[in-house]
Amino acid sequence: MGYTNKGNNFWPDDTDTEMYLNSDMTNNLPYILNRIKEKWPKDNLENIEISAEYIHTDCIGYDRYDASDYTKFLLIKNHNK
Repeated sequence: MGYTNKGNNFWPDDTDTEMYLNSDMTNNLPYILNRIKEKWPKDNLENIEISAEYIHTDCIGYDRYDASDYTKFLLIKNHNK
């Protein structure tokens, strides 16, 4: 997983086999399925794996834990690639 650097903030980058969806924006299954079909239009859903990720995205480098510095994502992997 690569990250886009935005100062002290980082955001996970999509790859050919992985897609990160901010869970705040993915509030329903039709939205998720539509994004999957947009990214991999010719692939079968049987090859798709969806998992939850809790990634430190804000205020990188500070010592204290702050839950608001983490973002909840859905990690969608295509095992056909």
